[in-house]
Amino acid sequence: MSVRTCSQMMDGVVRRLVILMVTMLFISACQPAVTTFRPPNLNELRAFLKDHDITHVDDKLLDDSLVLLYENSTSFGYYTLTVREPEGVLSANHASAAKSDQPILIIGQLTGDRPFLAVVIQDAALSAETTAIEVAIDSQNRLTTTTNGQAGAILVSPSPVNDWRTVTLYNAQGKVLYTQGDHPLQQLRVVNSGSEDIKGLTVLFPGPTADAEATRVGFGDVPAGQTTPYRNVSSGVYRYAAYEYTLDSRVVHQAVMDWVGESPLAGERFTYRIELDSKKEPGGQVQLIEVLVDKP
Repeated sequence: MSVRTCSQMMDGVVRRLVILMVTMLFISACQPAVTTFRPPNLNELRAFLKDHDITHVDDKLLDDSLVLLYENSTSFGYYTLTVREPEGVLSANHASAAKSDQPILIIGQLTGDRPFLAVVIQDAALSAETTAIEVAIDSQNRLTTTTNGQAGAILVSPSPVNDWRTVTLYNAQGKVLYTQGDHPLQQLRVVNSGSEDIKGLTVLFPGPTADAEATRVGFGDVPAGQTTPYRNVSSGVYRYAAYEYTLDSRVVHQAVMDWVGESPLAGERFTYRIELDSKKEPGGQVQLIEVLVDKP
């Protein structure tokens, strides 16, 4: 074999290798990036607080998300924040309750692998003296945390729980300052039994007093035929509600006449079967088909 023939063969091998490498790089570039989730970083958290005009009270990491307990002029609430990569899109689930004259306010959730409870001390004198918060899950299991001078704290369970029970506040000497309840919070989930997706759904109930801001329970997007997790409702679940949702890129507010004479339903867990009919006039597009008592 001549030197020229050998050189030509080597050139052919090199060309084929180059073509193969370029093809592999092209195929790799065309494949979609793997979607991952992470908690927001400090800069993203600061921007979120500023954009929503809220004050940070406490936060806790939950694997790939962050629970943010906040305060504004009329209410307390929490956001569960997660960043989807590689897009860098921040998504949030939200629940809130109006400020009231009650000594403490409790909001949180039982769903998920790591359920959490946010305890807010609304009484200024009680808040100043409290140094630790204890939440009883049952007779054997309790969660505790220090307040670090804050008006509230988030307590995270390392495993699923059935109910949140007694909440107890302690001072620096270990003396009990206040105890609330030995009963679970009422919970609500939503079933979209219609044929249209419901975007950005929030269910609104009366606040703890007649002149208080409504209690807002955020469920996010609820596709047709899907069921949401249970959400805690601090002021109680009623036989009907007001709604907010997004339709054609705008927020729709569906109010009720009033809640005069109404009171929370008897029971612990409830399901709202609702559906959306976008052909109807705004104000009556969301229909409550049925209220189910899941746990009396």
